[in-house]
Amino acid sequence: MVKKDEGYRDYGAGEVNQLNLDADQTQSPNFTSNGKLYLVRCFVCGGDHGRENWAMAVASGKCCWCGWESKASK
Repeated sequence: MVKKDEGYRDYGAGEVNQLNLDADQTQSPNFTSNGKLYLVRCFVCGGDHGRENWAMAVASGKCCWCGWESKASK
């Protein structure tokens, strides 16, 4: 079994995806306004298509699934 601290995340039911920490989070449908990132889809934990972020977390710039956070929102 792969541990989460080795760069992998377990999504349940045996599905394991590798986290891509170099993902470009500024691609569509994500957008920035006044220097703030609105994270609609996370490309770090969601791969090429991104994983849809929880609607209430979009404006925070933080992924509700993997915890990735925009440097601007820290």
